[in-house]
Amino acid sequence: MMRVAPKTLSRKFTTTSYRRLASAVNAGDVSAAWTKTPSEFTVTSQTGFLPRHDPLPVLPSYFEKLEEILDEMPISKGDGTYGLLHSGRFGERIERELPIYDVDFIFDSRILSALYRDYTFLASAYLLEPCDIQYRLARNYGLARRVLPANIAVPLKT
Repeated sequence: MMRVAPKTLSRKFTTTSYRRLASAVNAGDVSAAWTKTPSEFTVTSQTGFLPRHDPLPVLPSYFEKLEEILDEMPISKGDGTYGLLHSGRFGERIERELPIYDVDFIFDSRILSALYRDYTFLASAYLLEPCDIQYRLARNYGLARRVLPANIAVPLKT
């Protein structure tokens, strides 16, 4: 096993918990290293590579419009009705109704994880909606949208 000098690892890892991890790894105690650094993304026997906590199923009420659009997004909704992606109105609804949410004040990792999950779903659905519509109509993929609107891109940026 190749050992790396703690000084070298300390330069790479800036937080205290990662310095402890580097010291434990250098001492040859990998299992202790992981138990000393309880991170949201620690690999465990209970959750594997998944986060330690389940994601938030619903965002806080501040993100009410985002939740509403996500609920309406699927091609086929849980109640059997068709959603925005089925009708091809998803992109229009995003452009018309989704506000640019300020997420700079959010530091809770569970909320940030849920926002990242939801905004990446929005981004994918928005960009690929024209491809899906073309495929359902003619069985060949059309071109995706080329530009992500600010009301999706800005919250993802932060």
